[in-house]
Amino acid sequence: MRITPNPAGGLPGDPETIRELLRSPETKRILSSLQSCDPVRLRAAADQALHGKDAPLQEILHELSRDPETFRAMEGLDRALKDR
Repeated sequence: MRITPNPAGGLPGDPETIRELLRSPETKRILSSLQSCDPVRLRAAADQALHGKDAPLQEILHELSRDPETFRAMEGLDRALKDR
């Protein structure tokens, strides 16, 4: 998977690359794990992250990373995002 870097940083700016990332097995595994979270807590954490307070979302991701399969998926997605 080749990632087109976004000059502003963050996610790639190319819509096809983003679609490819969303279809990846790693993303599907992470999303599946997120479904096991309390939706109210997850929504509150996402809302806080949008306002620059990412600690609650980081806490949820840390909890999810305790599962070895989810941890491997997170590492794989991280590598794909860094492999530009």
